[in-house]
Amino acid sequence: MQRRATQFTAASTTQRAGIAPHLHRFFSLGMAYDYAVAKMLATNKITSLINEMNRYRIMISEHYGMRQKDIKRNLNPNYQNNR
Repeated sequence: MQRRATQFTAASTTQRAGIAPHLHRFFSLGMAYDYAVAKMLATNKITSLINEMNRYRIMISEHYGMRQKDIKRNLNPNYQNNR
């Protein structure tokens, strides 16, 4: 499945991340990691978050690494002239 890139805005309430739904947890883990570091939580909690994030990185690589390797993908920016 290929979709065009769309930008998230503060008012976006119905848009979803452009990755497979079973991999969305990676984003919340990243935010939890940032919070844990900022609040200086216990090292074992931060290590646990890092390990879980690494597990999801592997899952993302495996999921997207098996997609139609013979087709070259291009992501073209959508330019907007504000003048």
